[in-house]
Amino acid sequence: MKQQEVLKNQLRRDFILQGNLWEVVFKIGLPLVFYNGISQIFSMLDTLLAASLGSKIVSIVSFVSQIQSLFTAVSAGLGVGGGILIAQAIGAQDNKQISKLITSLVTLTIILILLIVGFALPFAPWILYFFNIPKDLIDIGIPLFRIELVGLIFININTLYFSLARARGNSERIFVLNILILVTKLGISLIFIKALHFGPLSLSVASLLAQGIVSFLAIRSLFQHEGNSIIYSLQTEGISISETRRIITLSTPVFLEKFIFNYGKAVVNAMSAEYGSMAIGALGVSNRIGGLATMPPIGIQDAEATIISQNLGNKNTRRAFKTFTITCIINLFLGILFFIIMSYGKSFIIDLFAKG
Repeated sequence: MKQQEVLKNQLRRDFILQGNLWEVVFKIGLPLVFYNGISQIFSMLDTLLAASLGSKIVSIVSFVSQIQSLFTAVSAGLGVGGGILIAQAIGAQDNKQISKLITSLVTLTIILILLIVGFALPFAPWILYFFNIPKDLIDIGIPLFRIELVGLIFININTLYFSLARARGNSERIFVLNILILVTKLGISLIFIKALHFGPLSLSVASLLAQGIVSFLAIRSLFQHEGNSIIYSLQTEGISISETRRIITLSTPVFLEKFIFNYGKAVVNAMSAEYGSMAIGALGVSNRIGGLATMPPIGIQDAEATIISQNLGNKNTRRAFKTFTITCIINLFLGILFFIIMSYGKSFIIDLFAKG
């Protein structure tokens, strides 16, 4: 890892452990809040773009994305569990344990990618059949789902990188790279749909390309800053079974929570298919609109996990509890604010999709 990056990481650690807590929460949390909010706006624009191709396309995208979220739940769980343990090791300044945890997390991510390539891709049609995909969505749904599964390879890589950046409190880098994904995806989609008049598969191709560009940057950064420590850890101790087990143990409840929640949504989609493919599209639009209010506060929660974990690693228990109190107050305020905004603005947003 370069000396300049080491110094930046040390300054972030000192700030998280010793800085004014309100300032710490806002500085780390606000970039994530802004990203989550902007992400939902871009998702709305993406859905409007799909609506311009027809209501059936909105239904296909909504149906497939809900199933895709079942797979991303695994990488998200690993990212949260591994990130928390790495943040604790950073707080304790245990560089040896940090290297072992990063090595284990990289290994688990590689295994997950191999499972997607070896299992999910070959069985993509049967996965869609299992969730009762409507017959009129099958022809486009299967190739679109396969493209989304390939995109999961890059999403898993990016989730790994973002979890490491979050553990170090580097939310600015997470914000910049995620915005790059959103802007690139929307830009390519507009070129494909409006300029070149490509079909609905181009929406998934645009997402694949955008995720792939950021994965390239993430892998390059990972090797530059963490490569030496990972190689050294592998040469001296190999893959730590104990640290891998700790990551899996802590990640499992997070994975189950996300998986069960999204599985429920997928089941509801399957049930709504009885009313026609339009009902699936309506549910997808509803989720997008709801996300405008529910997603931004998650940025504060992500910051909270990093701040609490580093402080617990440094034995600052009282400061960790105080962080929880501050984030509760902030999220209560955000909840009331977004409730008011959505109460007044929901009709306008719904009308945007009703025209499609």
